[in-house]
Amino acid sequence: MVETRLLEVEPERADGADVAACLTAWHQFRGDAALPAFADFDWFELPTEILPYLVIVDIVDGGADFIYRFWGTAHSRIFHQDFTRSSVNDLQPPEIAAGMVVQYMRVLEAARPCLFIFEAEGGPADGLNVRESSLRMPFIDADGNLAQIVSFSDNRRQAEEFGTFFAHYDTGA
Repeated sequence: MVETRLLEVEPERADGADVAACLTAWHQFRGDAALPAFADFDWFELPTEILPYLVIVDIVDGGADFIYRFWGTAHSRIFHQDFTRSSVNDLQPPEIAAGMVVQYMRVLEAARPCLFIFEAEGGPADGLNVRESSLRMPFIDADGNLAQIVSFSDNRRQAEEFGTFFAHYDTGA
């Protein structure tokens, strides 16, 4: 069994220029609106070195599911597969999928950027502890409904450990 821990931190208190750059871009995208429209999302406003660490989910039926619209290449290396067009519930192990759902639901509830520290340990990779920080930023559609969440998940410091951890769960999705 995999044990997980989740901590929510105020995004403005995060260390690192990349999270700050993402927050700045999100605020620029929204302008005077409460939330930015996904149509205003512009990849070129983000630091190019973090693009492989982005994921974008489409929010299905108000949070009944989350489907990956974009799955950055760094995540493909770590998870040993590309989850583009897959449900978050397809992630393995199930404890990881459940942790992602909790984070996405929190963003829906808060309707603002949220920063999470997520840890996992155990399972087939017993003794291995992995930790990732993820800034999750909500976007709306043309009708004003929450429709996408753009996330920068920073696992660069433990990329090799993440790869080892998830190698045991390759589902071939």
